[in-house]
Amino acid sequence: MSSKIRVLDEETINKIAAGEVIENPSSVVKELVENSLDAGSTEITVEIRGGGRQLIRITDNGWGMNRDDALLCLERHATSKLREIEEIYSVGTMGFRGEAIPSIASISKFTLYTRVNSPEAVDEAGTILMIDGGKIVNCAPVQCSPGTTIEVKSLFFNVPVRKKFQKSPAFDVAEIQRVLTQLALGNPSIRFQLISDQETLFSVSSSLKGSNSDILGERIRHLLGEDFFNALVPLEGLQADCRLEGFIGAPSRSRHNRLGQHLFINRRGVLVPTVSYAVRDGYGTMLATGRHPIYVLHLSMPMELLDVNVHPQKREVRLRHERVLKDLIMLSVESSLQKGNFSTSLPFSNFPEPAEFVSTNKSYDKLHSSFDRSKGTTDLPPWFSQPVDLFSVPGESNELPKERPYRIPALNICAETKADFKRYNSPEPTPHPQFLSSKPVQDSENLKQLKLLTILQNFLVATNGEGLPSELYLVDQRAAHARIIYEKILSPTTEPQELQMLLIPHLIELSAAEAVVLRGELPTLQAMGIQIKEFGPSSFAVDALPHIFGNIDIQKLIDEIVKNGYEKGDSTTLDKERKKKLAQAASHAAIASKTRLEPTEAQKLLDQLMGCSYPKQCPFGKATFVILAPNEIKKLFHS
Repeated sequence: MSSKIRVLDEETINKIAAGEVIENPSSVVKELVENSLDAGSTEITVEIRGGGRQLIRITDNGWGMNRDDALLCLERHATSKLREIEEIYSVGTMGFRGEAIPSIASISKFTLYTRVNSPEAVDEAGTILMIDGGKIVNCAPVQCSPGTTIEVKSLFFNVPVRKKFQKSPAFDVAEIQRVLTQLALGNPSIRFQLISDQETLFSVSSSLKGSNSDILGERIRHLLGEDFFNALVPLEGLQADCRLEGFIGAPSRSRHNRLGQHLFINRRGVLVPTVSYAVRDGYGTMLATGRHPIYVLHLSMPMELLDVNVHPQKREVRLRHERVLKDLIMLSVESSLQKGNFSTSLPFSNFPEPAEFVSTNKSYDKLHSSFDRSKGTTDLPPWFSQPVDLFSVPGESNELPKERPYRIPALNICAETKADFKRYNSPEPTPHPQFLSSKPVQDSENLKQLKLLTILQNFLVATNGEGLPSELYLVDQRAAHARIIYEKILSPTTEPQELQMLLIPHLIELSAAEAVVLRGELPTLQAMGIQIKEFGPSSFAVDALPHIFGNIDIQKLIDEIVKNGYEKGDSTTLDKERKKKLAQAASHAAIASKTRLEPTEAQKLLDQLMGCSYPKQCPFGKATFVILAPNEIKKLFHS
């Protein structure tokens, strides 16, 4: 009887290892550039074509290799960075496992040019190695510059399953730029250059003059933009053998995501939740709930206090003495903020300011209009006849405060609706989920006859008319408004879209990687009616918005689009993307959950909702209302 268990061949082993280490072209760039850094390079150039799938070329001026070392680097677990097991717990290099090069060579057409870079080897020839899918097809002397150049062509050509799951070339370019940006921020004294399809995306170098803070600040300005850098204050901290330095952002420049957070431990970009929480705690009450500070921090510590052998791609690390490090970070952040003369109370500027605009049409019979700051009231939509107070607290009083200015924060409806419902209604008992009807609403005539009964905080209680089997409708006003806006701007029309011309163009500063993503989204945004154009290498200007968007938070919308752009694949059509962006815009432009409506306003909102093609859901698929039938109400009393 033959054995069922057998040893895999070397080619299969390398392909399995490649699946763990190499996810996409950016993984190749990361592994090879880290090798260049470990080889003592001071200049590294990355060239790509077709998002990296056609070609990735890494050129450095590092130590280089002789013929024997060049052949050995193709063997799995062959490395110059470890000699014995104890060293793995104090490794000071970016890589150490010896898996990257053989894994990459097994799934591509791989060429290596290398020559020893030392005065003693000035007369020695270099070496060329050519590998096709893991098999060496050529090894010969060659004339080349000192250092190493690696070319990776036809990535995943022999792994069709992995190739099928790759995303768009634009996505890959953005990911490569993001990865190289991280490596450049972690090594500010090294010169980096990125060229995509013969276009230089960025080229950064260091004068090697001045303090570490000056060198890092110069690198941040080049890679993350002038606007990002101007929002930062320097930070320093020292405790025992651990040194913390870098920059943290002003509280007013916090974000709703963590895209602006960059942490490096011993030059390695890593994710350490403990550090992120410690930075956040250092801000105390200066940040609103759900806001995240921006920062670029370098933490230097003894190698034995750090375990990097945790994640296949070394993205996560373990720290010893976390409590000590957390205290160091919190105290350093607090000290830096005090020196920056920031208030210890919640900054009012954390709340989004609505855009000011002038309309191209004198008609104000639209869903939104500009507001008068001096009076604190809006020009109301067609169904609104009275001002809306955004600052009333449910349950405190039936009287509305007078003459109070307001802002409409651009919130994400789908993330906020459920939280708002729980927050405002937690003292009151709620029906068991089994009593809520999940049946589809089929009678469109009944839908059009919804009649408002009362307003329960930010929910509208309605019935489906007289003379019909009455059912109760609980309507989420924010979700309903988002659906109305979405269908209004999605509906085909022969009339030109009315635009709000901004008095001052809204400037958007992004990192180099984020700019690549937004650049790919420009056709979709312009198809939505958003007039946006490039204003610099990594900046954009918004000149006008569709009138239906009202006082939308432009910056927050763009941030969300950029974040979601990282997740877009090849199969996404322009129409699908347009609808997705419209849904985001409608969600941001909808009335706030805390907005208190008058009965006449609420009834008009119900009428508008029931006139929609799909009134049951907000643009992101969340329910706009739930239905409670009489028999279900009866069950509540007899359960």
